[in-house]
Amino acid sequence: NVGVRVTFEGVDFGVAPYDEINFEGFEFGDRANFERCEWRGIGFEEISGNATAFAPGRAQFADAIFGDGAGFAGATFGDEATFSGATFGDDAAFAGAIFGDGARFAGVTFGNWARFAGAWFGDGARFGDATFGVFAHFERATFGDSAYFGGATFGDEADFADSTFGDWARFGGSTFGDRAGFHAVRFLGHADFFGTAISPFLDRLRQGRRGIDMREWACRESAQIKAKVAKGFGPDRFLGLDFSDAIFVGKVTFIGRSFERKADFIGACFHMPPDFDGAANTGRIDFTGANVAFSGDEQRWWRRGWTTDTSAAIRLRAFRAIAETTRNHDLERDLYIEERRAERGVYLARWWQAAGISFKWPSTSVEKFWRYLRASLRRRKRALPATLSWGDRARQRRRCALAHAAGRMLPRLSFGSAPRPADRLTALVRLSIHIVWIAVMGLYWLASDYGRSILRPLAALALSVGVYRWLYFQAFKIPLALARDSGVLTLEQARNYKAALRSVSLSNALPFIGSLTVDTDIKRFLFCALDGAEKLKACVPTPPAVYQWLALSQNLVSIALVFFLGLALRNYFRLK
Repeated sequence: NVGVRVTFEGVDFGVAPYDEINFEGFEFGDRANFERCEWRGIGFEEISGNATAFAPGRAQFADAIFGDGAGFAGATFGDEATFSGATFGDDAAFAGAIFGDGARFAGVTFGNWARFAGAWFGDGARFGDATFGVFAHFERATFGDSAYFGGATFGDEADFADSTFGDWARFGGSTFGDRAGFHAVRFLGHADFFGTAISPFLDRLRQGRRGIDMREWACRESAQIKAKVAKGFGPDRFLGLDFSDAIFVGKVTFIGRSFERKADFIGACFHMPPDFDGAANTGRIDFTGANVAFSGDEQRWWRRGWTTDTSAAIRLRAFRAIAETTRNHDLERDLYIEERRAERGVYLARWWQAAGISFKWPSTSVEKFWRYLRASLRRRKRALPATLSWGDRARQRRRCALAHAAGRMLPRLSFGSAPRPADRLTALVRLSIHIVWIAVMGLYWLASDYGRSILRPLAALALSVGVYRWLYFQAFKIPLALARDSGVLTLEQARNYKAALRSVSLSNALPFIGSLTVDTDIKRFLFCALDGAEKLKACVPTPPAVYQWLALSQNLVSIALVFFLGLALRNYFRLK
């Protein structure tokens, strides 16, 4: 009876005889209540791979029809729960529901206010070709791997704020209304938002649903299509889009999408370069405060910031073109730096291969290392000659086993054959030059974060004063001690001598200007006082070689740090 309210609140459908209930094709009236119900779920093998089949314990609501206010809040669904082809009225509530793997909502039609806030989905949640009414709320929802919303149609507002997706979240060909909200969403793997042609979208709008009178559908078909198209809905475009503070760990694609209004990517973090190939109206995207890397988090810690994938540099260049279009100078600068960093590994791998060098990163974990070490010890015990003493055999066995086990934990370098010796020599020369440039880039990053940091060169400049002060003291430590012990210098003069060294180390920290603060009398005292007071006035202040080398190196370091400081100020204020 459709007019009677159905209430199953708190029922455990995982135990007999309730686990035999199959709700496929049922017609429920308004406010059907399944809150806090439980299903134990089934394995996919129990239905022999037939996604529509029923087995005891499965939540089976395929092709069911619900009125307004259907409630599944707090329900626990096991694996393979299915609502495929079902129809819901307004205010369908799945808030806080827990789904296992393989939850199916393919082709479902929701009325206004579909609520999935705080819901939890396992792997393989499927909302493909689903249709949502005015509001679809998925705030704080959690999805496992392979969540699929391909071809889904959302109404005026779809809100996924603070949700989490595993690997391969697919929204390809999905249609969003006036606002698609993905604020602070975390995509822990790859994500697809590519656009498709509008004709399949119109075909889906013309499809009838079970439970809807086809004559009624035919009457309102034209008005519905016109309303959707008039609002600008389509699987190839975004209207209002919010990805502010979102985190993309894997690659995300927006291929073929058109951004019809402002798209908010403020503060978004891309661990790999996004792909906007073929996207239109990218000048409407706001990337203020966005952060872009290129290597992802799937690599081991010692390989972070390195890649040999040439497509990473290509995507960075394409993304930099978008930053130039939007006049986002900070992002443009950061993308250029990331592009240069990506090219390090690309060219390094290129010249290594040209030189016939192969490099293998360690793949053995610590646990495997100890297991291999124990096995190697047993093998070496049998292999060593019996002429050695017991102690020598034990020591030799430990050394050989440790060397072989450590070889599994260290990078391996090997030289293969090159086409011609001249080609190998050319490749080795270019490889050596490239390695030097990699070292220069490393120092550039350490000293100034590639010209973006003001604090780093200031801190390094202050640190250099202390380091060189210590070096000056070490250079004059022995002569100063001898002069003090022999009575050439009094205790007061020795303190003044150390003060003069401190003055020199501080003045050399400011190239071209600092040297003017040290007058001739201080230099004469510094270079001549150790010879005695009677020679002080007639002495020509000639610095020793060690002082000259220290002063030269300090001046070079100070010039570089002051240059980095000026470069950071120029980049910050965009001075020409």
